[in-house]
Amino acid sequence: MASEEHRIRERLWTRAQVWREQHSPEKASAGCPTRRDLYHSPNIPRTTARPTPPAAPTPKKTPSPGFRDKPSGSLVRRLGLGRIDDRGAGLGKKGKTAFAAAYRGGEISRWLRVDQNGSYPVVVFAAAAADVPLGRALPLCFEGLSERCHPLCLLARRGTLMLLAEHPERAQVPALLPRLAGPLRAALADPDADVCGFALTVLAPLAELCGAALEQFLDR
Repeated sequence: MASEEHRIRERLWTRAQVWREQHSPEKASAGCPTRRDLYHSPNIPRTTARPTPPAAPTPKKTPSPGFRDKPSGSLVRRLGLGRIDDRGAGLGKKGKTAFAAAYRGGEISRWLRVDQNGSYPVVVFAAAAADVPLGRALPLCFEGLSERCHPLCLLARRGTLMLLAEHPERAQVPALLPRLAGPLRAALADPDADVCGFALTVLAPLAELCGAALEQFLDR
């Protein structure tokens, strides 16, 4: 019985010696792989998730052809110039008036343009004021007083005031009243506060040029 126990102890001691030799630092430096080396071997598949690749850069939006001729949306709202009409249908395509049709046809851009060099949008004559046909341009601008989207409303409103104040043939405005009264009454009756408010602004310079002749057209 004692000899059997002695043989078991000898066998366990031998196994312990072999294990110590296999895991000794000398054996590891000599190239004998240890359990730690086997655990961290690159051949063993890892269970950790792969790192998420970086997201692709967002492509830049291509500006519309009229982008440089319009201010930012917040500035337009603060100035009461309407909404930015540069989504979906495109710049100037939401207008329904004759002014919008003339703008899409390129007629308005031959007379008026938006100067956006600074933060404040300014409408200037694209040609000499004397070269702008008053009998055609002024009725169109009055039609555009009912527009609510930029740049139509900006060009129509500022263009109306410029033609009434700076055109060298503005003395002919009273003869154009039959063509101006209808669009002006429509703008005055518009439920939009900005449209109606600017139509009231136009009455002052128009009354200076036409005098009492304006009353008969607005009383209808």
